[in-house]
Amino acid sequence: IALRANETSSKKETVSKNEPASQQDDPHSVAEVQLSEKLFECGFSAFEDYLYSFLSNEKAALFLHSVQSRLLLLCQQERQFIELERRMALKSAHELEQLLEKFRTAAKQISRDQKDADYIVEGEAAELIEVVAVDLRPVAEMQCRRVEKIVEQAYAENKQFEKQKLISKLLSVLKETIELVFNEWRISEDEKVNAHFALLTGRFVERGNRLVQDIQVLTREIFELEISIRFEIEPISTKSTHYYAVDNPFALSAQMIPLLLPDFLSKPLIISRLLRVSNSELRRNSGRLRADYQQRIHESARIFLRRFHQNVSGALLQIEVVVERALQIQASSVDELARHDSALTKQLDTLNDIESKLLLLSVKAKI
Repeated sequence: IALRANETSSKKETVSKNEPASQQDDPHSVAEVQLSEKLFECGFSAFEDYLYSFLSNEKAALFLHSVQSRLLLLCQQERQFIELERRMALKSAHELEQLLEKFRTAAKQISRDQKDADYIVEGEAAELIEVVAVDLRPVAEMQCRRVEKIVEQAYAENKQFEKQKLISKLLSVLKETIELVFNEWRISEDEKVNAHFALLTGRFVERGNRLVQDIQVLTREIFELEISIRFEIEPISTKSTHYYAVDNPFALSAQMIPLLLPDFLSKPLIISRLLRVSNSELRRNSGRLRADYQQRIHESARIFLRRFHQNVSGALLQIEVVVERALQIQASSVDELARHDSALTKQLDTLNDIESKLLLLSVKAKI
């Protein structure tokens, strides 16, 4: 351990001398060095505790950064609507009615444009599901002989057991092998599907951004203030109910008749039947896996569309509500108008305070 610790220290010195400053300051590189040093300093048991603490802190930092980013975005969006309301309060009731009517007419067109989103995303999702089906189709055929060989080997190693135990062991091996075959395939397929889905939503975000630009132009032309909203690309859902399963080909009474024969006759029949059903079990589990991908892709598309509609419709609705509120406040007295403006100012001060605290929290987290 002492020798390895010295080697690690030596490597660290070499890296410090040879690597540029940007790499030396890389937090990931520093973390790796800290972890390796800790391993050689205190042994594996203590290293486990240190690693758990390290991962917990890293996850906490990532969670904090994510929450902070979202809160800052909400603050920025809320600030826009407060600024809009303050600006609209300076308009006359007649001006506001004209602006509101003009906005509603343009907003209806934007709402009609976003309805095309459902057909586009659902069509793209269907194409992605078909890609998975095409990729999955040859797996069962190509891997059938491999599965049969493993089952045959398991039979040779376990044929001395009594019949029910032998069947149980062979079914277990068959299930594990099928799981292994498809899990190997899933590694590359998951990467492919995630890339396709990111491309799908990415293209659609571009389309969504055009709607965002329409809203910005609309609010700039009508209210002399840009209202911005943002779309996020969501990864494909990881929630999965999928599991592998194989049926016992000797579960029914009629299927159990060969088991009544002596071992020298029944056991060859057992392996023969297991080999015969292995291909159908491969195909059945292939179908189950395809259904899992289909479910996750549809769910991811549904969530993306829901958030897209919420962003666009929510922004349009909130703009309309703000202008309507400014119109209603026009009937108020001068004192009430002053109190309303004071309340909006306090809201802006509160947002400023929240933003400054979030940024301070971010600085402390980095330290």
